[in-house]
Amino acid sequence: MDDAVLRFVRPNKKAFVAALFRDGIMDRLADAGVIPETGMTNYYDERTDCILTQRKLTLVNRKYYSFSMLKDCLKCVVKLNSILRPYGYMLNDPHLGNVSVCDHGVKYMDIGSIRASNRRMTNMFLSYIKDYLIFPLMARAIGE
Repeated sequence: MDDAVLRFVRPNKKAFVAALFRDGIMDRLADAGVIPETGMTNYYDERTDCILTQRKLTLVNRKYYSFSMLKDCLKCVVKLNSILRPYGYMLNDPHLGNVSVCDHGVKYMDIGSIRASNRRMTNMFLSYIKDYLIFPLMARAIGE
C-alpha cells in the first residue's frame, strides 16, 4: 500500500488481531468505511513479529471540529460497534483521539481497542460515548 504507516501489534495481541483478519472482520470494517484500509505485513523487529500497514491519513485538528463533524464521529463509532457486535466484539475506547475526521472521511484509528463483548464492556462503551462524543456534541450545539 503506497503512502502507508506501520502499526505495531503487541505480541500478546497477535492472535486476536490475526483472528480479526482471518474472520473477515477487518475487511468488513474497511468496506463499511469506518477504519482506514489495513493489512497484515511480513515485517518484524525485535519487539514484535506482527506489524500492520494502514493507509496514511491527513487528520483535521479536533479543536476545529464542527457540529456535523462531531455527529459524524458519533455515527462512525456506532456503525463500527454495530458491525462488531454480531461477532462478539465491541469497542473499548471510543473517544475523539481514536475516531478522527480526515481527508478520507471519518475513520476509527485504534483497532487495538476492539475487545470481546461483555456487560462491563457495554457499560464502559456507553459511558465513553456519553462523555467523549455526546457531551462534546451537545456543547457544540449550544455554542460552547
